[in-house]
Amino acid sequence: MKNFLEKSDKFLSKRQKIVLTSIIVTLGFILITQPVNILFKRYYLVFFLAAGTYILIIISLWKGMTRSKAILLFILPVFYVVGFLGFYFLFKHVRWLTRLPAAIFFGISFYWLILSQNILNVASDRAIPLYRAASTANFVYTIFTFILLVGIIFSLSLPFYLNGLLVAIVSFPLSMQSLWSIKMEKLTSQIIVYSLVLSLILGESAVALSFWPQAPLVNSLYVNSINYIFLGILSEYMRDKLKKRVIMEYSQIGGGLMLVIFLLTNFFG
Repeated sequence: MKNFLEKSDKFLSKRQKIVLTSIIVTLGFILITQPVNILFKRYYLVFFLAAGTYILIIISLWKGMTRSKAILLFILPVFYVVGFLGFYFLFKHVRWLTRLPAAIFFGISFYWLILSQNILNVASDRAIPLYRAASTANFVYTIFTFILLVGIIFSLSLPFYLNGLLVAIVSFPLSMQSLWSIKMEKLTSQIIVYSLVLSLILGESAVALSFWPQAPLVNSLYVNSINYIFLGILSEYMRDKLKKRVIMEYSQIGGGLMLVIFLLTNFFG
């Protein structure tokens, strides 16, 4: 396997492999979202595509890869594929008129995501100017992916305790990857503890919102507002840039978003 990965570098550049990976995964998106799937149920196919995505990313970004990177760095891309496809399936009777724009958006956004992961991979070995932009993109994709996954969980109409458990399970690896990617060092007990605490907070929030009759996406946005506040503050703390002003900014944006969602859903819904 290692020899195959090394030989692949001779035939294709890293950028070409990233483009090819994005095209293949996007084609997988188009095939899976066809109206009829005879052999498998769609959700089974989502996980097959996620596994294939992981393998393709490994091949694309093999140069400079380590064991910890191979596990942690690609949590976000795989979760993004699962979240985007799973959330897409919540919409019924989708036609080509909407399927094609969704596929284009997915392909472009997935390509940008892989580029940002590549920058983080390279930046762990040497300082590069684009690291800050890639780190910010990683944070944004984490937030967006979490919205999609939590929206899927709430749409399943599960008991409150399962909502909390699944949200906590989904939150933990995403939070761990996001915090670890800040310094790209060895996974420490500090990062694991912070991720566990954050996943516990978000799981409890999901339990509380399970008793509030709102649309799944609305509940997802509420939980994600909390995620934005705590993950943002923890990220700045990991960068040694945490100040009172930073805490206020994240709290105001997250709290303001929750207020806007509350007003829109209760007075204009």
